[in-house]
Amino acid sequence: MRYPINYARRPRLLLRPLTITLFRGADGQSIYELALMLPVLLAVVIGILYGGMTFYNYVTLENAVTAGARTLATSRLLPTETQPVESPCTAATNVIYSVASNLNQKSITILPFKFLPSSDTCTTTNKAGQTVAGFSSGDTVIVTATYPCNLKVPIIGIKTIDLCPAGDVLTSTAYMRAE
Repeated sequence: MRYPINYARRPRLLLRPLTITLFRGADGQSIYELALMLPVLLAVVIGILYGGMTFYNYVTLENAVTAGARTLATSRLLPTETQPVESPCTAATNVIYSVASNLNQKSITILPFKFLPSSDTCTTTNKAGQTVAGFSSGDTVIVTATYPCNLKVPIIGIKTIDLCPAGDVLTSTAYMRAE
């Protein structure tokens, strides 16, 4: 049986802060462990979120570049009835921007298209004065685009850790054979 504490005989018990008595024993240990591990857990969760957003941007850019290369490879004989005025390179650029519509359009950089082995131009003029594609069937069409990587994870205050691969840009390149 416990007897009531006589505070007259033990005045130091009156001065003891309430927090010390709350965090005594095994009950206080769990709060202490939470206080130690919560910043680490939050840093991991924030890192996963930022990494997921960057991976989403990369996959979107990859899909856009692949669609642009496919359009460029199959649009060699433009203009046609479906696209009467666009050159193949303009059609491919428009497809890249339309597929990557959820990315910041001003931040997407489309590098000049390359054609192996024939030429470095997208369109040329034939002997009849018509504008035709500057590459021929069987050439390899190379389309490359970049997008800025914003994977800067905030740690403490204004310090950030830059986790972007290959500098501060995401780069995607697609190779297609022209038809």
